[in-house]
Amino acid sequence: MQQISKPSTKENTATETSAPAELKTNLNTNFIKIVAIAAMTVDHIGTAFFPEYPIFRWIGRIAFPLFAIV
Repeated sequence: MQQISKPSTKENTATETSAPAELKTNLNTNFIKIVAIAAMTVDHIGTAFFPEYPIFRWIGRIAFPLFAIV
């Protein structure tokens, strides 16, 4: 019969107290945020000053999916 040994308490405390690892991705989220803010600004300017041109609203529609990605 094999005995299963418990890990030492030193190993447990080291993993419990360490900071969570950051997810490493290739996305530059700052650039995505800037594009989303610009799209939202175009949407708001179009709504306030140019309500007859729907192109401003179309550009603004990409803001929410970009913010959802980030």
